[in-house]
Amino acid sequence: MEGVSHQLAQAVTPLESLVQRQDAAETQIARIDERTQHLTPAHARAIQEMVDRMVRDTKRLPVRLTHTIIYGRLKRRFRAGSYREIPDDRYDELLGYLRDELRNATSGAAAEQEHLF
Repeated sequence: MEGVSHQLAQAVTPLESLVQRQDAAETQIARIDERTQHLTPAHARAIQEMVDRMVRDTKRLPVRLTHTIIYGRLKRRFRAGSYREIPDDRYDELLGYLRDELRNATSGAAAEQEHLF
C-alpha cells in the first residue's frame, strides 16, 4: 500500500504543476483578449491617418468631410463611443468603410446623399 501511495504522490506533483501553468496561460490569454477588444495602437494610428487623408482630399470639394463628420459616422456605424473602442477584428471592415466614404465623397455621391436628409 505504501508503494501505491508513493506513486500517487509522484503523479500529483506534475499534475499540480500542469494546473498552475494552465492557470497562468489562461490569465495571459484573458489579457490578450482584453487588449484586442479595441483597435491596436498601430491600427488606431492607421485609422487616424486615413481620416486625415479624407479631410485633406475633400477640402476643396463642395461637400467637405471634416474630422467631426467622419468620426461621428464611425461611431454611429460601428456603435462605439470612440473609434478606438471598435474591436480590432473589425479593422479591415473599418478601413473599407472609410475608403468607401472617401470614394463616395470624391465621386460626387456624397453631395447627392447630403440633399436626401
